[in-house]
Amino acid sequence: MDAQPLRVAEIDVDEVKAEGGMAGAWEVLFVSQSRGQVRRYIYSVIHRPARDLREGVNAEPPEAWSGRGDSEPFLFQAFKTDSPAAYEVAMKKSGDYARKNPGKEVKFLLEKTRRLPIRAGRCSGASRSRRAITRSSWMRRRGVSGDGR
Repeated sequence: MDAQPLRVAEIDVDEVKAEGGMAGAWEVLFVSQSRGQVRRYIYSVIHRPARDLREGVNAEPPEAWSGRGDSEPFLFQAFKTDSPAAYEVAMKKSGDYARKNPGKEVKFLLEKTRRLPIRAGRCSGASRSRRAITRSSWMRRRGVSGDGR
């Protein structure tokens, strides 16, 4: 199988405040170019049927994917920094902005776009439980090896 990540993004969950690179829910889109399919996986630390969130890792059925659009898949090997570490780097590099805008929410989005030829991890901008997104945790949960198979 030629599964590759297309997008990784945190999902807002009212009951679980996202903080320091950790979030209550994450969405990952994987594509198979050979099958022309995209599949959405959601990991959530809470169960909220009204928001279509179920605790744990849940997969939606595959859908058709043409490869058209702004985003393109990237290699698993490019997904090597855990979200808390990425948050720390982002805060260091945006220190002036963070000081001038205290309390501004930070959102995580990891994708590769045609406009940005390199993989772009973007951060834009005490809880019950939060979860960091890590390459190895997603691969272990989905039974995927390090080379994407």
